[in-house]
Amino acid sequence: MNDLNTKPKILITGGLGLIGNYLANSIIGLFDVTIFDIAQMNNQTDERINYIQGDVNEIEDYFTSFDRFDGIIHFASVSRVITAENEPLKTWETIIQGTQNIIRVASQSQKHPWIIYGSSREVYGEPIICPVKETAPLLPINRYGTAKLCAEQLISNYSRITNAHSVILRFSNVYGSINDHLDRVVPKFIVQALLGQPLILQGIT
Repeated sequence: MNDLNTKPKILITGGLGLIGNYLANSIIGLFDVTIFDIAQMNNQTDERINYIQGDVNEIEDYFTSFDRFDGIIHFASVSRVITAENEPLKTWETIIQGTQNIIRVASQSQKHPWIIYGSSREVYGEPIICPVKETAPLLPINRYGTAKLCAEQLISNYSRITNAHSVILRFSNVYGSINDHLDRVVPKFIVQALLGQPLILQGIT
C-alpha cells in the first residue's frame, strides 16, 4: 500500500515511442513516472520524468532499479509489421523474449506490479466479420501478430500465477505525432488528401 503522500511509481518500457511518450507526459502529474527505452531521451519529454536507457533483452542489469515500481506499462516492441517481416530474430527477441524479461523482473519484485501490455489488432489476422469484437478468434497471419499473441499469453500467465492485475490493449492504426512514419495509414491518407490524390485501400473487394 502506498503512503497517501507518495505518488505510485510507474515504469513505461518503450516510453520514448509514439504512444509511450504521449502517455508519460499525460500522467506525470498523477504518478512518479520512469521511462525505460533503448533510445536516447529527447526534448519532447517532460523534465519531471525519470529516464533509464536500456534494452529489454539486457534486463538483468536493472533488477534492483525495477523493484520499486507499483505498475509497469509495457510498450517496448518492434513497432511495425513490415519490420517484423524483414527482421524475424529482432521481432522474437524484442516482443517475446523482452516480455519474458519484464515478467521475470515483475515476478521477483515484492510488489508484483500490475502490467498493462501494448498489443495489436494483428492478433486477429484477417477477420471475416467487421467491426471486429474483442472476442473474435485470434488467428494472426504474420510474424508481428504471432509474436504479440505469444506475449499476451505470457502476460496472462503472469497475472494468473501472481494474482497481479493485468490489462492487454490491442492498438490499431495509431496516429497523432508529427514525427510518425508518413506511410502509416492515417498520416498517409492525410497527405494524399491534401495533395488531392486518391485514397487507396488495400484488400478491399
